[in-house]
Amino acid sequence: MQNRPSLPPPPPPVEIRSWPDREAMLADRAFVLGATGLALCVIGPASARPGDDTYGTVALTMGLGMVAWLTGLIGAVKALAHRRWVLRVLTAPAPDPLTPAGARSASSEPRPPGSGTPSPSSGR
Repeated sequence: MQNRPSLPPPPPPVEIRSWPDREAMLADRAFVLGATGLALCVIGPASARPGDDTYGTVALTMGLGMVAWLTGLIGAVKALAHRRWVLRVLTAPAPDPLTPAGARSASSEPRPPGSGTPSPSSGR
């Protein structure tokens, strides 16, 4: 017998892959990251002791907190925008049925005069 590597297992069904809601988990992580960053920005300088902590340590703590807070804020905004998009797509009404083969669509009618951009051959 030949020594062939075994194939990887097949992917799980879609129902399992889509659970738990990935975007909800990302929104939770963004919230935690933003809250941690905001806490670093406030608690770091407030807990500094004169003589023990240098200006560099306080600036580093505030800088890390600011980066974490802004990253969390951006992540939360993106997660909420994605949630709104998903809800809009899932709750959208069903599209109109297709027009029959012999029927004319609105786009096949000629455009009324004066609509749209003028053509270069209009002589202006």
